[in-house]
Amino acid sequence: MIYSQHTDPIICVPQHISRYGMYSAHLFLLNAICNYMYNYNSITFIGVLLYITTMLHWYKIQNTGIIKYIDVTTSIVSLSSITFYESSFFCPSHRLIWFGSAFVSVVAYLINKYIEYYQQHFNGSVYFMDNEPYRYFVLKYTRPNTLQRELSYKYSAYIHIILLHANLVCACVYGVVNSPSCANYY
Repeated sequence: MIYSQHTDPIICVPQHISRYGMYSAHLFLLNAICNYMYNYNSITFIGVLLYITTMLHWYKIQNTGIIKYIDVTTSIVSLSSITFYESSFFCPSHRLIWFGSAFVSVVAYLINKYIEYYQQHFNGSVYFMDNEPYRYFVLKYTRPNTLQRELSYKYSAYIHIILLHANLVCACVYGVVNSPSCANYY
């Protein structure tokens, strides 16, 4: 069976999988709206930029390119801005939730990239056999145009979407929406 875009040298994740990242990008818009409603103006602006760059990037995820670098830079600026400045306006318990979520997201990103490298880019001598079932945490190379490579793309994208996009947006919205009730801390 031939899978779509497995051998394309430009595209990093097939578009039929990356569309889910486009869907999850709407969470960044929701976050920006919540930030605007609660007067977190700097991360409102960054959130709108993050929404735009994520939509452009996940439309056609490429290995390199100006859109990818702008999206990564916007993501880092957003994460840093919330962690080092805006979270200081959260309740202490909500700030801990944000720090925990950010830590989980960074660790998940690094592990996901490590596994993705071995399964999709490192063409070593250890690889999945054609009839072998796919397992996410196995550091074996997946051949293009196989079910294992397709599942590798899917798991990698889903882990990214859930543990980065959804996790961080939920933690930020929770901190922003619930922190006015902690006004007596300041």
